[in-house]
Amino acid sequence: MTELRDVFASAAGEDGADATVKSLKKVKEAEVTSALDQLAQEHEAAGRSYRLACVAGSWQFVTQPEYAPWLKALVGVKTRPPRLSQPALETLAIIAYRQPITRAEVEQIRGVNVDGTMQTLMERGLVEATGRAEVVGRPRFTARRHCSSNTSA
Repeated sequence: MTELRDVFASAAGEDGADATVKSLKKVKEAEVTSALDQLAQEHEAAGRSYRLACVAGSWQFVTQPEYAPWLKALVGVKTRPPRLSQPALETLAIIAYRQPITRAEVEQIRGVNVDGTMQTLMERGLVEATGRAEVVGRPRFTARRHCSSNTSA
């Protein structure tokens, strides 16, 4: 509310401001709140796809919840995957630098078990099994997945 009153005062102080603008300099906070409430009611009654809402003490235009799927499709909003943990980033860096590499080699470098971390990286499509090593047990090689134009890693 204070920001809005500051805008009114700033506009009233500019050269060439007419009488209407100058009268806004002395507007009371209760009058501004009343006007915003009235505007919110008018938008609600009109049945628009948006409404004026007071959120955490600030007024803003927000989309009606029933229109959210349409706007997401129109704008192409994608949910961002959660950030990678520090162990996942370290493991991914080792794989990127030393690929192809086996899980045992990654564990030897890191000094800890990487089963859960490797599973997370594989689920997100950041690494993939690329073959088998020619040693006893034939462990899988893991390599960083290469990005194509339609895949983000």
